[in-house]
Amino acid sequence: MTAPALTQAEASAGVWWRSLIPLGLVTVLVGLTGAFLMPFLPVFLSQQVNASPLQASVFLFLSPVAAIVVSNVVGWISDRPGARQRVIFVAATSGAVGFGLYAVVRQYWILLAVSLTLLAAATAIVPQIYALGREVVLREEPSRVTLGTNTLRMMMSLAWAAGAPLGALILSAIDFDGLFLATALMYLVILGIVALLRDTLFRPRQPDQPVPPADGLPTAAGEVAPLAVDSTPVPTPEATGGPAPSRSMIVAVSVAFVTLQAVTVLTVTAMPLFISVDLRGTLANAGAILGLCAAIEIPLMLAFGVMAARWSLYRLLLVGGACGAAYCLAVSLATSVWQVAAAQVLHASFVCCIGGLGITYFQELMPSALGRATTLFTNTGRLAGMLSGLAFGLVQVHGYRLAYVGSLGLALTGTAVLAAIAYRRRRRGSPAGAGRTVATVPS
Repeated sequence: MTAPALTQAEASAGVWWRSLIPLGLVTVLVGLTGAFLMPFLPVFLSQQVNASPLQASVFLFLSPVAAIVVSNVVGWISDRPGARQRVIFVAATSGAVGFGLYAVVRQYWILLAVSLTLLAAATAIVPQIYALGREVVLREEPSRVTLGTNTLRMMMSLAWAAGAPLGALILSAIDFDGLFLATALMYLVILGIVALLRDTLFRPRQPDQPVPPADGLPTAAGEVAPLAVDSTPVPTPEATGGPAPSRSMIVAVSVAFVTLQAVTVLTVTAMPLFISVDLRGTLANAGAILGLCAAIEIPLMLAFGVMAARWSLYRLLLVGGACGAAYCLAVSLATSVWQVAAAQVLHASFVCCIGGLGITYFQELMPSALGRATTLFTNTGRLAGMLSGLAFGLVQVHGYRLAYVGSLGLALTGTAVLAAIAYRRRRRGSPAGAGRTVATVPS
């Protein structure tokens, strides 16, 4: 490495994480909005809107459909120069207005219309924050990309650790009106942060700025540094300069992530009612358990981020799938609240692998289109929400424990698909399962 390049690398290594601080704060706020809404939305529809089980299932099914349609359009737009900034502004504004309406409206069809329009637009902020985070780290220190993404994902877990019990506290104090007003306020704060720091967050890489090579990761310009091979596993073929993944592989990976993320959506959605009805606990118990899971995720997210430098992402994803299956089995057999709480170690490990490392995996599949790649990952979660919304209607009729029995089947199915993908790539001699690449820098 030449002396100027070495100086640049040393300087960037000291400042890359500072660039993530405002994005980390935005991630926390976005996470809080999700922690306020997702666990308690079925309760809101049932108790405040008086929606029937069929209406609740339709609501929970159509909302992700709208989010997918909007985010697909936004994903293509966001990768154009300068578009990501405008997308985030529009999404934050839509969230503030949409949740403001949630605070005062109790008519089912009006709320459904708000969900399918304003809140669908607001959901676009999640993949854009992760895509922007990757761009920021690529600009400063490409070798820290995986750690940077996992750091933002850890901030999301931190938000859930505080958000679930805080949401339960707000509900007990000032009901759903206060909960949704607080959510609207958070979107306004996000809007303010992005507006104040737009020159820093959206600063393009200078044409003459050297781009330090990542460990087998593409550079910001979509190029791959010269590589030398050793014997450690690698996450993806494209990360090594190999051929881009086929359409069939992307479909297979997407199917696996839909089924695996449906496990989290369905189990979290059913948790407050399972705790309060089947186990005779309280909504505060459910909020505390969800917060406990998120708190456990924080150190695990960093641990799995470090492990990703040594193990292939496929192996870690398979470990996560196994943890998800074990979690669903444990909760489906639980007879008391403390048993559900104890099982959160398994749930946290599952979320860290599938929800944390999954983002990096999709981004490395499509490194030159980060907005579309992260949107594709996010849309697998939304499709999972649709699948879970349909299943929730059956759960309401036949008992909330069924959510965990069904999720066990989903976890096993998703893990089996990932295992089949890994086996097929090994049979074909793909570098994705064979060896990790280490970038070398020409002097």
